[in-house]
Amino acid sequence: MLSIRSISAGYGPARVLFGLSLELRAGEVSVILGRNGAGKSTTLKAVMAMVPLSSGQIWFSGKRIDRCATWEIARAGIGYVAEERRIFPDLSVLENLEAGRRSARGHGSPWSVERIIALLPALGPLGRRRAGTLSGGEQQMLAVARTLMGNPSCILLDEPSEGLAPAVVERLATLVRTLRGEGMAVLLAEQNMRFALAVSDNAHIIEKGGLRFSGTARQLQEHADLSAEYLAL
Repeated sequence: MLSIRSISAGYGPARVLFGLSLELRAGEVSVILGRNGAGKSTTLKAVMAMVPLSSGQIWFSGKRIDRCATWEIARAGIGYVAEERRIFPDLSVLENLEAGRRSARGHGSPWSVERIIALLPALGPLGRRRAGTLSGGEQQMLAVARTLMGNPSCILLDEPSEGLAPAVVERLATLVRTLRGEGMAVLLAEQNMRFALAVSDNAHIIEKGGLRFSGTARQLQEHADLSAEYLAL
């Protein structure tokens, strides 16, 4: 579904990614792991055309998208939840959800407010609350929910567990597994290895913008040396 092919990208003259490649299939969860500054967030931003490529290609559902604008990529079916969440703090929870609404693209059951609340019941009683008054965990769930209202077939989550309490992280893990069960492709950028490997089918480690490991989550769990070399602080 999503094919990242030998991309190099960065910010102005500063190169961050160097020939990075990975694949993501429908109904699959993949995680990009790495230390701070390794290039995890930059990879997701490159997919969304928020960071320009200096070389390489990105394909989605058989179409090349690295020459598209961010809004075109979103309308093609890729949802993006930024690390900063970027909810509208002065709007209510329901207004945030409505702001994210887009027509379904003919695959699977369309997302609606009712379906979102059934999936994330904690948001139900908060419908009229201003989003800026929510807890960090509630805001994260709202950010994901608003993105789902756009009816994507693929969703990118940038550091979704950062700063969340363990109970909230577990609810987030349940949500990711549910999305996988719906046939959605999910790409995570994460530092929380325990959470990431609990929900992922495949894992990729990047260091200094280059791919150092690509395989199944189980294979990574069996290679403690890789974790020690590339993920330990």
